[in-house]
Amino acid sequence: MGLNNNNNIGSVVIKISLALLVVFIVICAVQLLIGLPAG
Repeated sequence: MGLNNNNNIGSVVIKISLALLVVFIVICAVQLLIGLPAG
């Protein structure tokens, strides 16, 4: 993105964002596999 001034906060934010995205996808997949019996 430009100058990388030892910016570890950006990489941490990216890792957290990817982790949340993966968790969201996994939860959606599990709900689809279960078939949403509550809904």
